[in-house]
Amino acid sequence: MIRIVDRYFLKEFFSPFFFGLFIYITIFLVDILMTLVDLFITKNVEIMNILKLFTYNIPVLLVLVIPMSVLFATLMVIGNLSGNSEIVAMKAGGISFTRMITPFFIIGLLLTLFTFYLNEIIVPRAHNKSREIYNIIISKKALPDVKVGDFNVIGDKNVFFASSQKNNFFVNNYLFEVNKKFPVIITAQRGKVEKKDWIFENGSIYSFGNRGQNFRRVDFKKMISPIFIEREIKTSGKESREMNFFELKEQIENYEKAKINTTKLRFELYLKTALPFASIVFIFIGAPLSLTPVKSAKSIGMGLSIIVIFIYYIFMNFGRVLGSNGKIDPMLGAWMPNLIFLVLGLILVSRAKN
Repeated sequence: MIRIVDRYFLKEFFSPFFFGLFIYITIFLVDILMTLVDLFITKNVEIMNILKLFTYNIPVLLVLVIPMSVLFATLMVIGNLSGNSEIVAMKAGGISFTRMITPFFIIGLLLTLFTFYLNEIIVPRAHNKSREIYNIIISKKALPDVKVGDFNVIGDKNVFFASSQKNNFFVNNYLFEVNKKFPVIITAQRGKVEKKDWIFENGSIYSFGNRGQNFRRVDFKKMISPIFIEREIKTSGKESREMNFFELKEQIENYEKAKINTTKLRFELYLKTALPFASIVFIFIGAPLSLTPVKSAKSIGMGLSIIVIFIYYIFMNFGRVLGSNGKIDPMLGAWMPNLIFLVLGLILVSRAKN
């Protein structure tokens, strides 16, 4: 009989799981699609690059939505069984609640391993490929169309002003580099755009210290400054999201030897294991929460899962702030939501036994 129950639970699990996967991925894709549509329509990015960027976002989303879908499926299956009094019948037949939900833990473990594989192998490659495509897009971008007499916002880096134009040169130029805490101001009698650089002649650079003090002025006869059309993307080295667990661990060890603070990187390292484990944690929470005596699982399943996920990510962001800033140990910060929900889940499962 036990095996029949296990097969029954497994059969019932996957339909709501894939339904939840579809719903949650669709929700997350809306924002991504808007960005991609903007790239295609307003910035004339090739459709092939748009499709590649869309594809490379899927593994990243799966890491996020697989635990959510596990929670939704658990709430739906156990909720339906409880609403139809099947849980009561199984308990009367001598099957404990812990034994009933064992198949869910097995599924949760397998999905945790799969999510960890995605996070370790597929996601870093996807991030790397996305960055390569963005760099290609930026390298093909046309230079900004500068209007004389107006303040021209160039990407997220510069604001440029020229009072007039004569013989392909801008006259009386002002370039404000606003990407820093205290803007750097460049003034020049003449300037022009050549390739992807500003070329200024007979001017001065005005800058400030780290606290807005120690004002400095440097005069020059000629200066060449690159034009940042889009948000700057690093082209050397890997970011933490582009490395797997062992690559990031090795980088942290090298940084520590060089006496570089690695608190944020260690938080990212531990988060690579904490997030996939959420599938198992959500089963501990979802199974006892769905024990409702009324036939309302279908109507409350999605709503309850959203509430639980919302609370989980509040704790995750709280742990991120504390862990990445060294207020608590980075491992504790990364695992904080899992530990809190696991303890709560164990309490709820213990009560559900009775």
